[in-house]
Amino acid sequence: MMLTDQQALRMGYLSREEQLVQAQEVTLRQGDGRTLCCHQLALPNRLSATIQWDRCMDISHLRYAGIPLCYLGKSDERSDSSPQFEQRFSGGMLYTCGLLNVGPQDDAQPTHGRIHLQSASMRSIRRVGDALVLQGQMREGALFGENLRLTRRLTFPLNTPEVHLSDTLENLSPTPQPYMLLYHINLGYPLLSEHLRLTLPDGTQTTAATAHARKHQAEHAFFTPPQTDFQEQDFYHRLPAQDGYCALTAENSMLGIGLGLRYRADTLPYLVQWRCLRSGDYVLGLEPANNHAQGRTQAARDQRLPRLQPFETITTELTLTCYDLPRQRMMSPADVTDT
Repeated sequence: MMLTDQQALRMGYLSREEQLVQAQEVTLRQGDGRTLCCHQLALPNRLSATIQWDRCMDISHLRYAGIPLCYLGKSDERSDSSPQFEQRFSGGMLYTCGLLNVGPQDDAQPTHGRIHLQSASMRSIRRVGDALVLQGQMREGALFGENLRLTRRLTFPLNTPEVHLSDTLENLSPTPQPYMLLYHINLGYPLLSEHLRLTLPDGTQTTAATAHARKHQAEHAFFTPPQTDFQEQDFYHRLPAQDGYCALTAENSMLGIGLGLRYRADTLPYLVQWRCLRSGDYVLGLEPANNHAQGRTQAARDQRLPRLQPFETITTELTLTCYDLPRQRMMSPADVTDT
């Protein structure tokens, strides 16, 4: 077992912790001169990540043992934030949606809301025991309207390949405030392929979002190579909770790795699944949420729009865990040839 950076330093293997733990702020420059501030991590647990301070502290890149895990959209994170959602959706491992809308746009709110476009204030990165902790605050407000503050904490243990997210959402106004929140976690190639299998726990309740998706509901946990004419499918899952949390896995037998997702059940009761196997738009979205992704207007009609009372605070949590599969669950090159 590899020593921790502190152990290796004390024993004389290192002169600086940065030999094992890389954490550096970088600035990406755009064509029009604007900049995007990020933090890049490379950790001894075999995880590397890019956190975007200027995009709600979302995670644009995540790799495990050098393997890319996430989907990247056709527009990168440096693109102009003004076009329609389809033109600026950059994908990434984590893309936060809300706080006033999740789903289609309406007269007042853009598709999936505005919070992803907010820059973090009160930024900090610090060492807490054997973990790196990044923290910042994002705000969404309007004159005579909402006043919401989101405080995000991302914790990266140095010795286990995990990412812990904890968000505290506050209503800083004297009136009740509707809110919507969805964590758009996007898996892409090579993790997503015909060798990936999604496993939801027994007792999961699944409904299809559309008539087309209903025809393919039995296939929701299985995936094919990219198809030119694939029509995307959305499903809503209600997972059974254990000790207050829901959990699922996605495992790739060819790569020999798996990804676990665990999230808090009381504040994120739904899991939205986006199954899109279209060529060039090849992505699996696993999206813990406090609502269906049908838009604020529809949620209000269905009386399913959550509200924060004056000065009320809620907390959401989720964890991504990477792991190696046991040998008996890995696929050999001979298996690939046979198939």
